[in-house]
Amino acid sequence: MSAKRVLVVDDEEAVRLVLKTVLASAGFHVVEAAGGEEAVRQVRNADGQFDAVLLDQHMPGLSSTETLRLLRQHLPPSKIVLLSGMPILEPEATGSMAGERFLPKPFANEELVRVVREAAG
Repeated sequence: MSAKRVLVVDDEEAVRLVLKTVLASAGFHVVEAAGGEEAVRQVRNADGQFDAVLLDQHMPGLSSTETLRLLRQHLPPSKIVLLSGMPILEPEATGSMAGERFLPKPFANEELVRVVREAAG
């Protein structure tokens, strides 16, 4: 059985490194994106062949709402996990993010792995 592919999208390199390290040690194949534009490009180039996407909710550049809309063209909402240190979603996003999983920061490594496994199926 091959490793599940996970795309980690966060503008902070240190956060991406921690997420990648934890998920790789749990057996996932992790690909990184530093922002929404890069994430959408990676998913398009892979023809949606990611088992899960971790998407930081607050990043500069392409908003998480727009990134999410574009990702949904290639992936079902159940494969997308939104990460945020803030409990409230962007006001314009509250109606458009139904179906995605939400993982509030901070979280335990075990919780991260469990949520990603659930999303990846």
